[in-house]
Amino acid sequence: MNGIKRIVKVCAADKVILGAAALMAAATLFYGLTWHDAPVLAGDSRGYIEVAESIQSGEFDRPFFRTPGYPILLWLCGLPPSKTIVWVGLLLHGVATVLGVWLMGEVGLGARLRIVFAGLMGLPLYVQSAGILLTENVAQFSLVATTALLWFSLRTRSLTFAMFAGLFAAFAAMVRPAYQLLPVVLSLFGIATLTRLGPTEGGKWWTRCVACGPALGLVPILALCTWNYKHHGYFGLTYALGGNLCNRTALFVERAEMKWEPLRSALIEGRNRGLVRGKSHTALQYQWDQWAMLKAVTSLNDVELAKRLARLNMELILQNPLEYLAAVGRALVSSLFPYVTRLAGQHGIRQILWTGVHFLVIGAWLLQLWMVGGRLAHDFCVWAFVRFKRKDVSLPLVVEQDRRRYVLYASLAGLILYTIVVNALVDVGDPRQRSPVDLFVVMQTILGIEMFVGRMKDPDVDRIIR
Repeated sequence: MNGIKRIVKVCAADKVILGAAALMAAATLFYGLTWHDAPVLAGDSRGYIEVAESIQSGEFDRPFFRTPGYPILLWLCGLPPSKTIVWVGLLLHGVATVLGVWLMGEVGLGARLRIVFAGLMGLPLYVQSAGILLTENVAQFSLVATTALLWFSLRTRSLTFAMFAGLFAAFAAMVRPAYQLLPVVLSLFGIATLTRLGPTEGGKWWTRCVACGPALGLVPILALCTWNYKHHGYFGLTYALGGNLCNRTALFVERAEMKWEPLRSALIEGRNRGLVRGKSHTALQYQWDQWAMLKAVTSLNDVELAKRLARLNMELILQNPLEYLAAVGRALVSSLFPYVTRLAGQHGIRQILWTGVHFLVIGAWLLQLWMVGGRLAHDFCVWAFVRFKRKDVSLPLVVEQDRRRYVLYASLAGLILYTIVVNALVDVGDPRQRSPVDLFVVMQTILGIEMFVGRMKDPDVDRIIR
């Protein structure tokens, strides 16, 4: 409770936070009143609505392809979906933005940079997900809340906040299954941070407890996985993994052995249809377009077919690792492209505008990641190598503000790269799947530029240049 009171007190006294809150309130009203067609239905929306309807009726006797995080929100906002879900989405985006402004203030960024961040977050390019019946808006809020709670737990050595960070990470996994390893990743990050980058008030035992606190998020994840295994025959948040891997093996599925017939021939036929008559002519997502045909050919139900596809695709990947990595590489590149919907403006000058803004931000992010992130990674690797040789070597002393910036910068980088890489490894690698961390991309870019400028103002730079 003391931690919450402190946060409220700091926010109430910070004019930038109040200004950002006012800005997001105005943006919420503007978009809520001008988006006459919202909420917008997308291709995957029907699946989430069906799960929400099952939750409303209490029917859990069949396996769900979609995870329950977003459907629970749909159910709470009322079915069929109405403008209420749009207002809630806009509110979640506003809260996520204000939390980002608070985090930037915690590491000493100035008022102008924080207002610039809030202004960027008010653009249609970053608000659009709030008006679409998909998971990206809720996933963004869950990740920002997780980051804020983790940050505060590391600063104050609060086990309570660390555990809540884990629970929000678990909810992010319930919204998008790609994040189901996030509680473990956060715990490993906490261990590295608390034992290497800061003082350990409270003793080593308490420090380790705080660092492992986010692992509590594994409890609800494992509970749902166990439920699915007991009642539906698969251990996981969803049975989609086997089907999703078809996106990575589409161009070499014919290399599958004959033992997989008749599934092999059916996949080849479906892939060829996707290449010729598919929406993108890349065969991405061809397996879902041909799902009914695959079930009919194999006489398997949804779960059985997904498990068989998982085994087939894993064998293909192990036998053709370079082709798999090439597919992952293409997905990594495509994931960095703009995500622009009709709410932001898909045609004409508006599409050009938002595409330009996106590539400007992504270019700045990649540049600062190379300069600042590369430097931090270099320094850490040098220290780790030297310490391996000499146990008495410690990290160079840094001022508290710099330590905070290092920790926040590393956590943002970790979440961004985790999102992009995991989706490229096991799913489509679509720009939409990256969009939940676009807020982090802007935050880290601003923070990285500030750290670079601060480095240039360091008196030691003159000595280094000479």
